[in-house]
Amino acid sequence: VPIAKKLHQLGFKLAATRGTANYLKKAGLPVETVHKVREKRPDVVDHIKNHAFSLVINARFGQESSEVAPLIRKTALLCGVPYATTLAGARAMVDGIEALLKGKGSVKCLQEYHEL
Repeated sequence: VPIAKKLHQLGFKLAATRGTANYLKKAGLPVETVHKVREKRPDVVDHIKNHAFSLVINARFGQESSEVAPLIRKTALLCGVPYATTLAGARAMVDGIEALLKGKGSVKCLQEYHEL
C-alpha cells in the first residue's frame, strides 16, 4: 500500500487486477480494475501494448502470476514501459521518480558512480 499511496500522491493514476485493486481500494486509494491475462479483453498486456501505463509493478504472488509474469515483463520491455518485479525494486523506482519530480536528484549512468 505505501508504494501505491506514494504513486497516487505523485499524481499517477492507479490500475490493478481485481485482487490487488480490491486491496488498494480498501486502503482508500482510487484504483481502476483491469482484467488479468486470459481473463477478458482488454487485459493488462493489452493496456501495456496500448501505452496506457507509465510503469508496471508486477510482484509475483502465487502460481498464476508466475505463469504470466514473463509475458508481462516481455511486453513492458518491448513497449518501453519501465517495470519492477519486486516490492524493493518498485520502492526504489518510486523513490527515484519522487526525487526527480521534486528536483532533488539527477540521472547518471552507473559508470559515472564508479569512474570506469
